[in-house]
Amino acid sequence: METVIKKQNLLIGLLAFIGLPLLLWAVGDYPLRTVLKASLSLLTILALFMMFAQFFLSRANGSLTKIYPVKTILKWHKAIGYIFITVFILHPFLIVLPRFFEAGLLPMDAFIKLITTFETTGQIVGLIAYILMFVLGATSIFRYQLNIKYNTWKLLHGVLSLLFILFATWHAVDMGRHSDNAMSIWMILLASGGSMLLLQTYITDKKEHHE
Repeated sequence: METVIKKQNLLIGLLAFIGLPLLLWAVGDYPLRTVLKASLSLLTILALFMMFAQFFLSRANGSLTKIYPVKTILKWHKAIGYIFITVFILHPFLIVLPRFFEAGLLPMDAFIKLITTFETTGQIVGLIAYILMFVLGATSIFRYQLNIKYNTWKLLHGVLSLLFILFATWHAVDMGRHSDNAMSIWMILLASGGSMLLLQTYITDKKEHHE
């Protein structure tokens, strides 16, 4: 019975965070692009949904902790975190990468323009998300060097995660080339669901602490 439940959870996770995003990307009415640009866009989309998965792949998800050891969940949480964070760190560089194979603006000029020109709200919130990502990563990697209590670090990690998912989703919906109505709605639903799950966990922990 436990094996069946594990398979069901795995299937649901794969469908929610990989299957459906890929389907929405495949059936979306987007302008044709080169194989390189399409591949980079797909990589970014999958990294974004892996970020959403982090909120469900944690001890906050009671249905998972009932069938998997917390250590196993946190192991996957950390591994997936390193993967999508790496993609996000490279995101600005991946945007200008196709410039090496195209005529027009030079790659370095395109990169400088990208990081210095903020003409839209989407660009501004994207920069905020980028900064938050580094702070979130640093406080996770150097958690023990911070010399703070676990509960304090956990609260800090949660707040940074909520801010990061807010600005990252905002940026993706506002500027994402593949963020049509269907894709945007699914992003917002997963971001909202993950945020509420995390908030519920902190509220429950606070009540238990005071009891």
